[in-house]
Amino acid sequence: AGSIAFLAGDHPESLRVSVVDPVSGEVRAIGAGQADGPPVWSPDGQWIAYASNDGPRRVIRIVKPDGSGEK
Repeated sequence: AGSIAFLAGDHPESLRVSVVDPVSGEVRAIGAGQADGPPVWSPDGQWIAYASNDGPRRVIRIVKPDGSGEK
């Protein structure tokens, strides 16, 4: 069983991509937390892509499920 990526937050501007391990229940926030958009897994399961604010711009970020390697 793999991890599950989802959005967490109370308001659209505070949404943050998070990942939960379904076995342990551990939840890890991995997104920038700047109005993050829905996460999408890469076909190989090694990366998660999502839209996020970067100042006045909207950008696409990619990050590994453990939160490392953000581009």
